[in-house]
Amino acid sequence: MNSLPSMDRNGLIEFLAAATKAVSEGPPIDMANAIVQTAGDEEFLKEIVSDLITETLQHYEQIRKAMPARNVQACRFSAHSIKGAAANLYAKQLQHGAAAIEHLCKLALAGKLNEENWNNGVAALMKLLGQAIQAFRQKAQTMF
Repeated sequence: MNSLPSMDRNGLIEFLAAATKAVSEGPPIDMANAIVQTAGDEEFLKEIVSDLITETLQHYEQIRKAMPARNVQACRFSAHSIKGAAANLYAKQLQHGAAAIEHLCKLALAGKLNEENWNNGVAALMKLLGQAIQAFRQKAQTMF
Protein backbone atom coordinates (compact mmCIF):
# COMPACT_ATOMS: atom_id res chain seq x y z
CA MET A 1 0.00 0.00 0.00
CA ASN A 2 1.32 3.43 -0.97
CA SER A 3 1.17 5.94 1.88
CA LEU A 4 1.99 9.04 -0.16
CA PRO A 5 -0.92 11.51 -0.22
CA SER A 6 -2.10 13.08 -3.46
CA MET A 7 -0.88 16.61 -4.05
CA ASP A 8 -3.33 19.18 -5.34
CA ARG A 9 -2.49 22.74 -6.40
CA ASN A 10 -2.67 24.11 -2.84
CA GLY A 11 -0.52 21.26 -1.57
CA LEU A 12 2.01 21.98 -4.30
CA ILE A 13 2.13 25.66 -3.34
CA GLU A 14 2.76 24.75 0.31
CA PHE A 15 5.38 22.18 -0.69
CA LEU A 16 7.22 24.67 -2.90
CA ALA A 17 7.19 27.27 -0.11
CA ALA A 18 8.68 24.75 2.34
CA ALA A 19 11.29 23.66 -0.22
CA THR A 20 12.25 27.26 -0.89
CA LYS A 21 12.66 27.90 2.82
CA ALA A 22 14.77 24.75 3.31
CA VAL A 23 17.04 25.58 0.36
CA SER A 24 17.53 29.21 1.35
CA GLU A 25 18.45 28.52 4.96
CA GLY A 26 22.08 28.21 5.95
CA PRO A 27 25.26 28.43 3.94
CA PRO A 28 25.76 26.57 0.64
CA ILE A 29 28.27 24.30 2.42
CA ASP A 30 29.01 23.68 6.08
CA MET A 31 32.77 24.16 5.88
CA ALA A 32 33.51 23.00 9.42
CA ASN A 33 31.87 19.63 8.84
CA ALA A 34 33.21 19.33 5.29
CA ILE A 35 36.75 19.81 6.57
CA VAL A 36 36.17 17.19 9.26
CA GLN A 37 34.75 14.86 6.58
CA THR A 38 38.04 15.15 4.68
CA ALA A 39 40.21 14.86 7.81
CA GLY A 40 41.45 18.43 7.31
CA ASP A 41 42.89 17.70 3.86
CA GLU A 42 42.08 20.89 1.94
CA GLU A 43 43.38 19.52 -1.38
CA PHE A 44 41.10 16.51 -1.06
CA LEU A 45 38.19 18.79 -0.13
CA LYS A 46 38.91 20.95 -3.18
CA GLU A 47 38.83 17.84 -5.38
CA ILE A 48 35.57 16.61 -3.87
CA VAL A 49 33.96 20.05 -4.24
CA SER A 50 35.03 20.16 -7.90
CA ASP A 51 33.67 16.65 -8.47
CA LEU A 52 30.38 17.56 -6.80
CA ILE A 53 29.96 20.60 -9.04
CA THR A 54 30.67 18.54 -12.17
CA GLU A 55 28.36 15.69 -11.19
CA THR A 56 25.60 18.02 -10.02
CA LEU A 57 25.65 19.92 -13.31
CA GLN A 58 25.46 16.63 -15.24
CA HIS A 59 22.52 15.39 -13.18
CA TYR A 60 20.82 18.78 -13.39
CA GLU A 61 21.03 18.56 -17.17
CA GLN A 62 19.66 15.02 -17.12
CA ILE A 63 16.66 16.19 -15.08
CA ARG A 64 16.13 19.12 -17.45
CA LYS A 65 16.07 16.77 -20.44
CA ALA A 66 13.86 14.17 -18.75
CA MET A 67 11.25 16.67 -17.54
CA PRO A 68 9.37 17.38 -20.78
CA ALA A 69 9.16 13.66 -21.61
CA ARG A 70 7.93 13.05 -18.06
CA ASN A 71 10.68 10.51 -17.57
CA VAL A 72 10.10 10.51 -13.85
CA GLN A 73 12.46 7.62 -13.11
CA ALA A 74 15.38 9.47 -14.72
CA CYS A 75 14.50 12.65 -12.80
CA ARG A 76 14.26 10.72 -9.55
CA PHE A 77 17.58 8.95 -10.09
CA SER A 78 19.42 12.18 -10.86
CA ALA A 79 17.81 14.06 -7.97
CA HIS A 80 18.67 11.22 -5.61
CA SER A 81 22.28 11.23 -6.83
CA ILE A 82 22.62 14.97 -6.20
CA LYS A 83 20.98 14.65 -2.80
CA GLY A 84 23.34 11.91 -1.64
CA ALA A 85 26.53 13.51 -2.89
CA ALA A 86 25.54 16.88 -1.44
CA ALA A 87 24.70 15.32 1.94
CA ASN A 88 28.13 13.68 2.11
CA LEU A 89 29.76 17.09 1.71
CA TYR A 90 27.34 19.01 3.95
CA ALA A 91 26.04 21.04 1.02
CA LYS A 92 22.59 21.42 2.56
CA GLN A 93 21.09 23.80 -0.03
CA LEU A 94 21.85 21.35 -2.83
CA GLN A 95 20.70 18.45 -0.71
CA HIS A 96 17.34 20.05 0.10
CA GLY A 97 16.71 21.19 -3.47
CA ALA A 98 17.41 17.73 -4.86
CA ALA A 99 15.37 16.07 -2.10
CA ALA A 100 12.37 18.19 -3.06
CA ILE A 101 12.63 17.11 -6.70
CA GLU A 102 13.03 13.49 -5.62
CA HIS A 103 9.89 13.74 -3.47
CA LEU A 104 7.89 15.20 -6.34
CA CYS A 105 9.09 12.32 -8.52
CA LYS A 106 7.95 9.79 -5.93
CA LEU A 107 4.51 11.40 -5.92
CA ALA A 108 4.35 11.29 -9.71
CA LEU A 109 5.46 7.66 -9.83
CA ALA A 110 2.74 6.78 -7.31
CA GLY A 111 0.10 8.53 -9.43
CA LYS A 112 -0.42 11.19 -6.76
CA LEU A 113 0.49 14.20 -8.92
CA ASN A 114 -1.33 15.35 -12.04
CA GLU A 115 0.53 16.52 -15.14
CA GLU A 116 -0.03 20.23 -14.53
CA ASN A 117 1.28 20.02 -10.97
CA TRP A 118 4.21 17.90 -12.17
CA ASN A 119 5.16 20.48 -14.81
CA ASN A 120 4.73 23.46 -12.49
CA GLY A 121 6.40 21.77 -9.53
CA VAL A 122 9.45 20.48 -11.35
CA ALA A 123 9.94 23.78 -13.18
CA ALA A 124 9.87 25.71 -9.90
CA LEU A 125 12.15 23.22 -8.16
CA MET A 126 14.61 23.19 -11.05
CA LYS A 127 14.88 26.96 -10.77
CA LEU A 128 15.44 26.59 -7.02
CA LEU A 129 18.06 23.86 -7.52
CA GLY A 130 19.76 26.01 -10.16
CA GLN A 131 20.04 28.82 -7.62
CA ALA A 132 21.49 26.42 -5.05
CA ILE A 133 24.03 25.20 -7.61
CA GLN A 134 25.03 28.77 -8.38
CA ALA A 135 25.40 29.61 -4.69
CA PHE A 136 27.52 26.50 -4.15
CA ARG A 137 29.74 27.32 -7.13
CA GLN A 138 30.25 30.87 -5.89
CA LYS A 139 31.13 29.64 -2.42
CA ALA A 140 33.55 27.08 -3.90
CA GLN A 141 35.39 29.85 -5.75
CA THR A 142 36.00 31.70 -2.49
CA MET A 143 36.93 28.62 -0.44
CA PHE A 144 40.36 27.95 -1.84
